[in-house]
Amino acid sequence: MLPGTINLTRKNPKEWVRYTHPEGAQYFCYRHALFLVYTDANLYDSEILSKTEEFLRQVVGYVSRNEQKLHVVFDTKTIDLVMDVTYSGSELVCGYYFAHHPNQMIFWVDKFPASRRLWGDVKGVTSEQHILHAMQAQYWEHRALFPCSHPLSQETVDQARDILIHAIGDTSMSNTAICPYSTSEVERMLAIIPSTVSGEKNPGLSRTVYRILKAFAAERFFHFHGETVARLDFRKSAYNVPNSGSPRFASRWFRFVSALCFYAPHQHLKHIRDMFTDNLLNYPRWQQFNEKMVAEWTEVTLYSTVVLNANTAFLSVQSVDSNPADSPNRIAVYITTFASLGSITTGLLLLRMSKSKDVKRTLNLVKNDTGCMQMAVLHSLPYAFLLWSLISFTAAFCLVCFIN
Repeated sequence: MLPGTINLTRKNPKEWVRYTHPEGAQYFCYRHALFLVYTDANLYDSEILSKTEEFLRQVVGYVSRNEQKLHVVFDTKTIDLVMDVTYSGSELVCGYYFAHHPNQMIFWVDKFPASRRLWGDVKGVTSEQHILHAMQAQYWEHRALFPCSHPLSQETVDQARDILIHAIGDTSMSNTAICPYSTSEVERMLAIIPSTVSGEKNPGLSRTVYRILKAFAAERFFHFHGETVARLDFRKSAYNVPNSGSPRFASRWFRFVSALCFYAPHQHLKHIRDMFTDNLLNYPRWQQFNEKMVAEWTEVTLYSTVVLNANTAFLSVQSVDSNPADSPNRIAVYITTFASLGSITTGLLLLRMSKSKDVKRTLNLVKNDTGCMQMAVLHSLPYAFLLWSLISFTAAFCLVCFIN
């Protein structure tokens, strides 16, 4: 470092202004006469900079020729252009979208397969008002990606606080509320958002508010907010599909296995299907179910350990130990040992799996009814093994007491 160096900031490439995202990524902004242009391409590379400006000229030329046909007034205060300049093999290519601030949505100047790219997994999307929620979710995602150039408005803060206050009230007073977060999580979100803002640029606060708005806009889209089939209860299907968690919808193999597990899988199946309606996960309910199961598995593992110790002590009794290996009481003792070990082993494995909190893996398991039934059976194994160990231990004790 040279003597007297007090400025370590890097010069901006031409007329582009460099910003640093609160998470650490860099992006660039250019104020064009028609819109603000954003890109996260490395414009310090002369080749990428030259190609990005060439792409920008192509977009500006197309917009200028078709502005009347597009029915959009282009202005730097209302329109953003995002350019995604990346390598495809050895060639630079560019993807793009526009963001419209007054209507809080994104758009393109040519045909875009939005139904396939943005909501391909959601069926029955036909209303423009319904599609607006998906576009608004993408808009707030855009604002969260580039939060540094615009100050957070008071209107946006009021909108976010109103949504959070309603979510707190809804989740507090209803067991079937549709909210992507638990009451405590929403309360923490509300606590970090001030009631008034100064109008200065606060990218950390701005990004947090934008992400909250994006999450709730996506939730409104998934649950058909404002439509005639709007889902008001997270357990109900928007497509009028009966809940397959009911015992009468269970397959024969599941009913048989459930009987062997003392019908614990039937209870778990109902809770699992209530959490996964129309292939959508109600995250707060999944958290509650997971915490409940962890507590149950912990207790069952402890009880199984006690039964195993008692069984070992019982096996050392002389009247039991002197019996032939194929005697009924010794067979019952061996069954107790295997069942106790099975309860402890499955309980520990499930406890380890629950700590990963891998929601995507869970969603892949419950994409169909068979997956839900398999998960219900899996969650019931520690409890079922424990009961079978108690039954066999009781049988062994009775055989020794009443036969020998």
